[in-house]
Amino acid sequence: MTADFDAVDIAVDGSPIKLTRREFELLRYLVQNKNRVVSRDKLLERVWGYDRLVETRSVDVHVGRLRNKLRGVGRQIETVIGLGYRFID
Repeated sequence: MTADFDAVDIAVDGSPIKLTRREFELLRYLVQNKNRVVSRDKLLERVWGYDRLVETRSVDVHVGRLRNKLRGVGRQIETVIGLGYRFID
């Protein structure tokens, strides 16, 4: 996977991947915190914003969609049961 977050450009095996704004921000935050567990609450705060009331299930759904779009690279987004998610190298 190659990611140019400034240019809003993500590619897997040289093929561009289209992400929604929310998926893009989710990926950016996970990559910025790679190898660290990020809680669902922290993702809701940082990706969805302070003033949005969103179910934590929304985070799970977006992570699932992101994994599917990233194909094999999506396995780099690891679920840490009871804690949240981690982007691993």
